Amino acid sequence: MCTLSWLYTPAGCEIFFNRDEQRARADALPLTVKNGAAYPVDPQGGGTWIGANASGLAFALLNFYQGCLPNGKDGKVSKLISRGAIITRLVKCESLCDVKMTFEVFDLTQFAPFSLCVFTPISQVLWQWTGSKLHIDPTIVSPMTSSSVHFDEVHASRLHEYARLPAITRQSLFEYHTRHQPEKSYKSVCMHRRDAKSVSFTHINLQPNQAVMRYHNHSPCTLNSYDTFLALKPEVLERCLVDHEQV
Repeated sequence: MCTLSWLYTPAGCEIFFNRDEQRARADALPLTVKNGAAYPVDPQGGGTWIGANASGLAFALLNFYQGCLPNGKDGKVSKLISRGAIITRLVKCESLCDVKMTFEVFDLTQFAPFSLCVFTPISQVLWQWTGSKLHIDPTIVSPMTSSSVHFDEVHASRLHEYARLPAITRQSLFEYHTRHQPEKSYKSVCMHRRDAKSVSFTHINLQPNQAVMRYHNHSPCTLNSYDTFLALKPEVLERCLVDHEQV
């Protein structure tokens, strides 16, 4: 249950993410900075749903509730591990090609279905695991959303609110992610249900010379972020141009 949007400018890529989660789930741990990467940590699974690294990549993961549970090599339903482990493995990658090669050796039957968007300062690629097949799509458009409740209704409502934005800017996307339209409910981008809500907001600004990650560990409608700065390698933009052709 999440909403992801993004925006490209002459300076780079800006990513906005609401994490929707059960109210009973433990709060995420503060941003971890390790080996040139930053991400919040889910104490229950030990992984994460979003992160950025010093090689100019950002990662955002949504559950894909429209998929099916995978079968292992023996044909039986697999014993699953947390999808949060995916990004903690991938943050070590230095390029989109590295991400692609890592996926080639993943045993995806360990994971429930997911949609993973990987961003560079100039492009994005979606890796979507349905539970039986991995799809790669470099043509995805903003926004993306997931919901375990009334998905078609939720998806239509959040797309409608996005289409109502007068322009796609940093400010309009900040406002989009804090909205309670058409009302404060399971449909709103800043989601509130009796059993679940939007529990955090993340903003990542990817540029050729730096990445800025802002993380707010409360509902987006109470937004008050703090920053973590990561230095990117000088050649990141040139590498992104090459990778976009190769994936």
